[in-house]
Amino acid sequence: MSSAKIKATLNLSCSRSTVCRALRGTKIAKYIKRKPAPALKAEHKVRPEIFSKRVAGGGSVMVWAAMSARGTSEIKFLEGRQNAVKNQETLTTHLLPFIDKLCLADDDFQPIFQQDWAGFHRAKSIEAWLEDENIVTMSWPAKSPDLIPIENLWGDLVLAVYENGRQFESVNDLRAQILISWSKIKVERLKRLMSDMPTRMALVLKSAGSKIAR
Repeated sequence: MSSAKIKATLNLSCSRSTVCRALRGTKIAKYIKRKPAPALKAEHKVRPEIFSKRVAGGGSVMVWAAMSARGTSEIKFLEGRQNAVKNQETLTTHLLPFIDKLCLADDDFQPIFQQDWAGFHRAKSIEAWLEDENIVTMSWPAKSPDLIPIENLWGDLVLAVYENGRQFESVNDLRAQILISWSKIKVERLKRLMSDMPTRMALVLKSAGSKIAR
């Protein structure tokens, strides 16, 4: 059970971070990583990164995930057009457990959430939900992909998935490889991407907002 569910079930007035700290201080509760599952289904539907299927019939696969300098969230496959309702569902099922995991590992951890500028990410219902969950968000300029570290991680993932010209016989095969490649991302790479942000911002300022080679 996540800290959000505990808070809701017990009708607690404290924040989820407080629940995390309380759980971390007890010997009864501990974080257990979700066991890997077979091919994800339709209900395993935010920020969509598109992978070419490279199989007969064409098409694409969309995924969402989150990252920090300390690790990555579980990846989620999306189907169909995304909207605020589906976005909130994804944040609930994938972002909250990821934040809980980070908070349980470090009492002093204070996450700041950065989303891209997809229209439904700015929906009032999403903003209200983030505020209710006490999730601090980052303000940053629109149309600034060079200021989103996970964009680089998506690039890494695409290269890994299609390494050596790898092809796929089915969508499920592609999804399986995406999960495998995502699980192999090293913390060292995440730390480098995050520590590079000051330099990245300086280069964006120097280029007057133009694209940078970073």
